[in-house]
Amino acid sequence: DAQEIVRTAKEEGVDLIARQGGYFGLPELSTKDAATNTAYYFYLDQNHFPSQETVTAELERYIETQLPFCLRNFVDFKGFEFEVDKPTASAELNQASVSVELDLPIIISKGNTEQIVEKFAVNINTRLLALYESAKDLTQAQLNYPGEICMSCIDDLAEQNRINISLVEHEDDTLIFVLEDEQAALNGDSLRYRFANRYLPPQ
Repeated sequence: DAQEIVRTAKEEGVDLIARQGGYFGLPELSTKDAATNTAYYFYLDQNHFPSQETVTAELERYIETQLPFCLRNFVDFKGFEFEVDKPTASAELNQASVSVELDLPIIISKGNTEQIVEKFAVNINTRLLALYESAKDLTQAQLNYPGEICMSCIDDLAEQNRINISLVEHEDDTLIFVLEDEQAALNGDSLRYRFANRYLPPQ
């Protein structure tokens, strides 16, 4: 039904936003030619960490953009006619969940009978905010020690937040950080939050 379609779009949006460092559309400062390209948070000693408002807005934009494609599934309901207006999403990142309220006017008609559905509310258990805040702490540690990688900071954050943190080498003196939460899975898979840091080349 429409509620499940909205939930699926939201789950796919959370997964993409996390993989791309909080973005639906990658910013100019992003990795190139990686298995999964993502945004730079630390780039040659400069801070490019996105605000929580930016990440929330990117999730809302994903849902508003992608939902009309998902709603094409309505054609499978034979005998019914559907008129769908432009959706407007309002998202909120919580410590253990992401909630979305959606204004989505849908007129469902069959013969002389008509029904209007306007609002949907979906909540999924996922720690996107916890991963985002862990990425923020890692970025701040990098700014405090721009020429180093604070491995003790990484270990402490992983233990405190019960997440896994791994580093993947990329080209041009770049490391991709992968923060993984296995506690609140999406579609049976752990949530992975990625971002990249590019360092000044060794002197």
